[in-house]
Amino acid sequence: FTVRYQSATKQQIRLKITDMLSRTIQESSRDVQPGSNEFMLRTNRMETGMYLIQIQTNGKTEVKKLLI
Repeated sequence: FTVRYQSATKQQIRLKITDMLSRTIQESSRDVQPGSNEFMLRTNRMETGMYLIQIQTNGKTEVKKLLI
């Protein structure tokens, strides 16, 4: 699964995938460059269902739904 993220500056972000019971499935930190950034997430071992992808940076959190 590919996550696309736009950044105005060079910074570090934190990606976290949780299930609907708020259990952490995956967590990682990434350095991003200004402009468009893409990250590949391994979802092949995840069970079918709905998950939340949290992208945290500079005190802000963006949440996206992920259906597998």
